[in-house]
Parts: sequence; C-alpha cells; structure tokens
Amino acid sequence: MLMDMFFYSLFLVLIATFLGIPGAYLLAGKKERDVFTFLDIVNIYTLFGLSMLVISVRTSLSLEIFIIGLLTYLKTLNFFLKILFGYDVRHKVMFLSLGYTKREYFLKYLLPRNIKSIVSHFLETFSILFLAFIIGKSESIPREIIGIIQLILILTGFGIFFLEKLRVLKRCSH
Repeated sequence: MLMDMFFYSLFLVLIATFLGIPGAYLLAGKKERDVFTFLDIVNIYTLFGLSMLVISVRTSLSLEIFIIGLLTYLKTLNFFLKILFGYDVRHKVMFLSLGYTKREYFLKYLLPRNIKSIVSHFLETFSILFLAFIIGKSESIPREIIGIIQLILILTGFGIFFLEKLRVLKRCSH
C-alpha cells in the first residue's frame, strides 16, 4: 500500500512536470502574466489540503488520481509560468537579438538556469502528495483530526492567496 502511494505521487508529479513545461511555454507566448494570477490559489497549502480532502472522501482511485493530478498540474504550470515571466524583458530581448529563438531562450537559458528550483519544486510537490496519500488513507488517525487539518491547510492557502492579491503579503515562491 505504501509503495502504491509512493508511485502514485511520483507518477503525478512527473506527468505534471512534463506537461507543465510545454504548457507554460505555449501559454506564456500568448498572454501577460496577470492573466494567470488565478493559478496562485493552488499553492502548497491548498494542494496539500485539497489532496487530502479528495483522498479521504473515498472515491474511486481513478477519480482521485485525476483530481489530484489536475491540481498538481495547475501548481506546476504556475511554477513554470513564474520562471518564464520572472526575467526582465530587456534581458530576453538581448538574448533574442543575438539570433536565438524564443524556444532556444526557454530551453537553453531559462530551464538550465533554474534547474535547482525545478528540482526543488519537484521534490516539494512529490513529498506533499506522498504525505497527503499517507495521511488521507490512514486508518489510525481519526477522521475528525484529518478534517481539521484539511480545513486549516485549505484556509491557510486561500488566505495567503487573498492577502497576496491585496498586497498585504509579499509574493512567496510557493
């Protein structure tokens, strides 16, 4: 059972990462960053809380995997969009003026330059999902305690999102 949860978590994060890179690349060329700020609501706390909620509802495994995979993809897509929009436009223009294409700028400059943060994001998301599977499937932890943990995590995630939008909090990398 523990190995299954490990592989579900690993599978979801791998798929989200491999779909998030081209997804962010395609979306970033079409819109401004402000269009995607709604994705900030899927931070580490809401991912953890909502994943535990989906798992503890005891639906079918394929529905759990789909919903948690969608949440993981949205968080990963947001992460890669922040990488793309995080660099100064003048820097990008300089790179492109040297004869490189936008694709080369993304693949040869942005991704290698941010490999440490990409690995960190991968491991962070994997560990959160694995922990959500362990806690959500646990028979020894009372359902009431799990419900309270879920509520606190979801409210914390939404609170951080709204406080950032009101500019009370500085943007964090989560």
